Amino acid sequence: MTAEELYIFNHQAFNQNNNRNGFDLNQFLLLAVEAPEDYRKIDLYQLFYNGIYNGTEKYADSTEEERQAVADVGYGGHIPQVDLIKCPADQMNEVLQEFLGLRLEDMDGFGLDRFTYLPEYNAYYDFHSDANCPGKVNFLSGERKGGKVFLYYESDSFPVLSSKDGSLIQPDGTGLNCLTLEEQESGWYHFLSNWRCNKPSLPTAYPDGEPELTIPLDGLEPYKPEAVTVKRHTGDVADPLYQANFSGDDFRVEVYRSTEGGLYAAVAASKTERDCFLSFPKNDHGWTAEGFASMFGYPDCKGFVFSYYRQIGESYSQVHDYFTFSEDGVPSRLLQTVGTEKQTDLDGDGIPELTVSRPGENQMLFFLRDGEIYQADVTALVQNAWPEAAYLDCGLWNAEGRNLHLTAQVPFPGLEDVPATASRTLWFDGKNLRLYKDHSIYSDHVKLGLDAPAYVLERAQDFVQGQFDALAADSYGWDGSGIYNEENAGPGNVVWDDWRINDLRGPYYETAGDTQVEIWRIGYETHTTTPDRVMLAGASYRDEDGWCMIGFPFGNYLYFQRDAEGNWAFLFSKSEYDCSPGSPLFWWDMVQQMLGMNLLQLSDLSPTELLAPLAERRTASFFNHLGEAPQAEQEQILSCLAQTILENPDRTEYADCVNTLRESGEYALTDGGQAAWEYLQSAVAVGTLAPAPARPIQ
Repeated sequence: MTAEELYIFNHQAFNQNNNRNGFDLNQFLLLAVEAPEDYRKIDLYQLFYNGIYNGTEKYADSTEEERQAVADVGYGGHIPQVDLIKCPADQMNEVLQEFLGLRLEDMDGFGLDRFTYLPEYNAYYDFHSDANCPGKVNFLSGERKGGKVFLYYESDSFPVLSSKDGSLIQPDGTGLNCLTLEEQESGWYHFLSNWRCNKPSLPTAYPDGEPELTIPLDGLEPYKPEAVTVKRHTGDVADPLYQANFSGDDFRVEVYRSTEGGLYAAVAASKTERDCFLSFPKNDHGWTAEGFASMFGYPDCKGFVFSYYRQIGESYSQVHDYFTFSEDGVPSRLLQTVGTEKQTDLDGDGIPELTVSRPGENQMLFFLRDGEIYQADVTALVQNAWPEAAYLDCGLWNAEGRNLHLTAQVPFPGLEDVPATASRTLWFDGKNLRLYKDHSIYSDHVKLGLDAPAYVLERAQDFVQGQFDALAADSYGWDGSGIYNEENAGPGNVVWDDWRINDLRGPYYETAGDTQVEIWRIGYETHTTTPDRVMLAGASYRDEDGWCMIGFPFGNYLYFQRDAEGNWAFLFSKSEYDCSPGSPLFWWDMVQQMLGMNLLQLSDLSPTELLAPLAERRTASFFNHLGEAPQAEQEQILSCLAQTILENPDRTEYADCVNTLRESGEYALTDGGQAAWEYLQSAVAVGTLAPAPARPIQ
């Protein structure tokens, strides 16, 4: 399975709350199912524990009458002061039908008795305030066979089996699992199984064609770790912080604080003696210790890894120290890495390599050859083999794609004085590093393989065509004729002749009040026949083939909202340079745009939502927007906001707002914004649960 296919499963099919039929598909990953027929026996209480989404990022609405009815039937008339989760039977059937091809009457009904069922509403209910979602999953690899999709992922906490008493137990096996899906005519899939498995050996899908550059690794020497010095300490254990037996009960590995304040990793030689083999840095906060069961595919290669932060240069970096032990407890260092590491089978031979990423530093690769560990300094090797590449940036290893993306500055072909950005993808084949140039195929200006609904593709094409026309208007038609050709370009102007969409990611979802917005991020480039005339600034770039991004790469978003018929309708496009979906800053920028277009009113937002902009850099714009509202509406919103602040004294948004506006308020607030801010201060000052500022902003 290609990196693009894995991306779709990791970021668009799964790990996106409420993305299909109002249901979070990760819920299916919670349940361990060995065969397709076993889905009839699954625990429906666990599957629907978090409820069903109803389109406005709220679970199916329930009335006070329903809450009381549920309490009367299942809780002795007492209404618990927690959320009431409601699962209408018809919506449960929609979920089961789409993803399993079954309905409630086809199921064994296991777990349904833990809900409270109200026949007059044909819905299942449960009072609780927690959630059982398994969280984010990362599919490491996948394959297609006979119309089925096999996706492999690691997890030690799920999937689980439900026992008759409602407790959850894990099936036997390692932490590697296989999710099996079967494609349907609808374009989606039915779940067939979700069970433990052995690690598959899946061939790596290298790009088509020959690499631009091949770097042999046969000249490397075996990796030689730093030798271990063991020093015996006697009677200095002040605080044992970590203890674990190794090789049964033969000996114990410890991390302890000594009587002199030092932090050590040691083998316990006796009750009072410790053979210390690692001394942590003085700034020893954030250390961890854990056992590892295998490295580089060897099940007997086991020991302990100690992670800690150490100052390297001007900054602190995370160090991972791997140690193995002889039968009598003598430690040996296996390897030491600096940065973020990941075991990934890069070449698809079933033996994982160890990749190490460190922003701004050389990227490393550890691999096994003929029973010995080798270390490849990938950045240095690429630089030596590609000497014309300046400002080489190797990015971070991509575990999903089994590759590493890198960029460099090179001379534009035929124009030695004009710099261009060269992008390459680096792969490891077991013997060599391969560098490939992107030769993606485009149809109707869109890169083949981009997965998005037709309504998104149509709006994306319209958006980029508009960006292209704006650039072209700056270059052509200088005589007023509007003719777009080289002869009619203004002296020294850039000539643009094509555009393309090279990335489209989503959907992301944001909610304001009762309005849900679907968002897609778009990446695009425009092509010039006059690369020497292009003036670059900021993050703009020009590549070796004349494709340019004028602006901020991948900083453009398309926003949609459901119309009265339930279809996604385009709202607007917007550029973001310093935030991304899911952040409070991104949310508030979206809200501002909707306010300006009268798609939303501040009164539509809940008090909790109104707190969000108080802690962000857009604080002044919030009060300025509010200052333009009718006075009665302002006072209603600000009074409600003040009440929320007073009732939640542990929240910091108001204090952050005070500090922000004290620093810049006199320049950022309009007269109306200033009046709104002073009204809020006065409303808060009336209470006693939150501090008022010493003086109003002048």
